Amino acid sequence: MIRRDINFDARWFYWLCGLMEGEGTFTKATPSMPRKPRLSIRMTDQDIIERVVEMTGTRIWIHEWEIERYRTVYHTELVGGSAVALMNLFRPEMSARRQIQIDRAIATFQPKRSIRHKTYTVLPIGEEERDRYWLAGFLEGEVYFGQNKAATLTISPLVEVNTVDADVIARVDSIWRSRYGIGVNIHIRPPRQLGYQPQYHLACFGPAARAVMADIEPLMGQRRRSRIAELLGPAVQTTLLREARAGYTLRWAA
Repeated sequence: MIRRDINFDARWFYWLCGLMEGEGTFTKATPSMPRKPRLSIRMTDQDIIERVVEMTGTRIWIHEWEIERYRTVYHTELVGGSAVALMNLFRPEMSARRQIQIDRAIATFQPKRSIRHKTYTVLPIGEEERDRYWLAGFLEGEVYFGQNKAATLTISPLVEVNTVDADVIARVDSIWRSRYGIGVNIHIRPPRQLGYQPQYHLACFGPAARAVMADIEPLMGQRRRSRIAELLGPAVQTTLLREARAGYTLRWAA
């Protein structure tokens, strides 16, 4: 049975907004499919795309490569009125660049006949967890978890974020400051060549990185959770909440 009226609890809606901010595609209608804007996402993480499919009532496509070293890509999408309904819901939570993409896509939607598309509603469940879930969704696609190479005597985990959107990196910075008490500088990297955009870079390491990882680890996909376990050990939640120094105590319990 096709689900047409779909409710999100607020926590997972914000997770989905964060994920789509980093990995989503908002496309105008094409000449071969007029009046059908498209919302889609492609990733190599099957469990994450399956989570999106379950949430949005879509289906999954699997793209295998002939070249063995290339990873399988998983893809899901919405088209037409259903895509417009979800894009309208996303729009207030998205960056300026994404809002422009959404507006351009929606402007091509001019249905000629009445077709009942999917509807989406956000329930006010877990509204207080907005920042945590949005951050987890965004970092699912846009984070680097690694080791701080400057630390030569101890193992120091690193959380690093890069984006071309100044307003997105400012949002990450704001969450780090308000939720974890982390204050670090945003670095701007100039365009690598003509026609490229500057990149905004934010990173934290040591106890600060441990606090971030401890908070979002339960919300991440299998690949990200495995990487966090490699860096910090399997007992992520209890160990990190105990070890993180007072300045990085989580403001909200996990």
